Amino acid sequence: MIKEDYLIRFITIIGRSIAAMLDKRKQQQPEESLVLARALFKEITGGNIDEVPFQLDEQQVSRWSAQITERMGDAAYETAMAYKDCGDKARAENFMDIALSLYAASEYKDKTFSIEREQKKEMVNKDKSILSK
Repeated sequence: MIKEDYLIRFITIIGRSIAAMLDKRKQQQPEESLVLARALFKEITGGNIDEVPFQLDEQQVSRWSAQITERMGDAAYETAMAYKDCGDKARAENFMDIALSLYAASEYKDKTFSIEREQKKEMVNKDKSILSK
């Protein structure tokens, strides 16, 4: 029961943060989206997203469930898009790479193929190729 509460708590925190980040970005306020991203990554990872390049602790990621790992991949992608909208190409690419690695880790942990996850990876790769041009 404690593990389920932990899982639900973190998925809720991550989901709310992603929704708020997306809302701010759609309102043409990517800087506000980054404020939310900083708070989320600090709370979940203890890290500072302003470090270049930002890296996740692999041991910490290995302790996350497949669901938390995938949601953090979603958060990394949304953070990348906010950086892109702010004109910070290097950080945007860094967070796209993080999103891809988290989706791969989630797939490994889940031990199942997910069409939705594959679509997310395709979307990240497409945005990354556009950013590289």
